[in-house]
This record gives sequence, structure tokens and C-alpha cells, in this order.
Amino acid sequence: MRPNRIPTASLAELFPGVEDDLPLTVSSYLFKFRPDQMPVLLPHEQLVLAALIRHVKPAKLLEFGTAAGHTTFLLAANSPASAQVFTLDLAPTDRGDYTLQSMLGDTRIGQCFLGKPEGAKIRQLFRAAGERMTDDLARVGPFFDYIHVDADHGYAGVKADSEVALAMISQDSIVTWHDFYAFPSYVAQPPETRGVYPYLNELAQEGTIVLRHIAGTFLVVGCKAWRDDATPGVLFQPGDVAAPFGAMNVRLAQAGWK
Repeated sequence: MRPNRIPTASLAELFPGVEDDLPLTVSSYLFKFRPDQMPVLLPHEQLVLAALIRHVKPAKLLEFGTAAGHTTFLLAANSPASAQVFTLDLAPTDRGDYTLQSMLGDTRIGQCFLGKPEGAKIRQLFRAAGERMTDDLARVGPFFDYIHVDADHGYAGVKADSEVALAMISQDSIVTWHDFYAFPSYVAQPPETRGVYPYLNELAQEGTIVLRHIAGTFLVVGCKAWRDDATPGVLFQPGDVAAPFGAMNVRLAQAGWK
């Protein structure tokens, strides 16, 4: 089993004072999920991201993986009024079954923010399958204050997106990744389709950016300006932590909600 090299810390440990940055805004789109679709941790993850954005106050944000757009909405709703949010997704002709499944029956990319006031801060970008840097993305770069990576979760895909992201940040920029599943059944699967855990562990070993898993979530956050020996964190290995963090990605129906 691949060892874990990314320590876990609470959001408050990593960003002192974050608990004072109120109010937080999330989307009522969360209520659209059925119990068999809604991950138990998703509402908390949304609050964590909202608090992080409210605290960091990024002026220029980039998201890899728009899908329904509820994270995009959150980035726009909690960032400063003058902030610019760019979100990148596959072109309509290149969307696969997983993308369509995540849309919950609505085929509009960005459905959560389309027609909303927050949508005025958001610019949608599209790319072909397998394309790394698009002309549009290059034009709106080169540097972002915050980047969220949540698109292709295969090893090659998350590596490509992360390499682009890391080339478009400064020392103080913040990067987050979603779907860091450190439970044994996930870690044992081939990295070709389950690539977030193995890639981020390789990135942590390289030392170009300090990474921490945010407690209570499947999110990893990183910053080039952090020092590993001065950044809080406790290291856990796959299987050390009980469900829902260490055994499976529990959904409401599996937790007993009907």
C-alpha cells in the first residue's frame, strides 16, 4: 500500500482567525442531491472552502472542473466584490458519462451560477479533452491568488492540471485539491483512474509546495511560502482513521438517511 506523506491539520490551525471571517455563503443547490448522491462531508467541505476564500480574500481565482458550478458559485460568493473567477471545463463535445452524471439531470455547465448575481464575477473557459493550456487560459494568466483543482481525477489528468496550476501561482498563492481519498480500498486501486492520492503524495515528496490535508474533508491545501517544519499537521496512514474519513466515501443513504 502506498504510504501517505501529507499530514492532516484543521483549517483553523492552518489559517488562524479563519473562524472570525463571517458570514459564509454556500448554495442551496446542495438540496438538489438525493440521499444516494449526497456525500456526507460535502456540506462541510463547502463551508471550509467558503471560510478559506473569505479569509484569504483572493483577487483572482481559477477553478479546474466547473461541472454544475456549485463550487464556482461558492468562490464567487465569498471572494471580494472586485474579484475575478475563472472556471475551466471540457467543451460540450468532449464531456463524458461521469461529467453528465455529476450534473444531476441538468446539462448546463455552471447551472448553479448561471443567471445569478454572482455569475457576473465568473468567466467560463473550455478546453478539448487532453488539452493542458488553452489560449484563453494563457491570456487570463499568468498568476492567480487561488486555484482549485477538481477535474480529471486520473493520475495523468490531475498531474497535468496541477502542473499548469503550479506554474500560474506566486509564492503566497493558495491551491486546493478535492477528492484526496486516503482509505485503503481507494489507495489500492490503479492510479490511472484514482490518481489524486498518489500524485499529491509524489508532489509532497518533491518539496516544491507544502501540502496539508484539511481535517474533516477530502481537501488538500498547499502554499509554496509555507515551511514544512513550521506548518501544523499530524501524519495518518490509510486505515488509521475510521469512516467516513478512512474507510469509504459515505453518502447520506449509506449513513441511514432515507
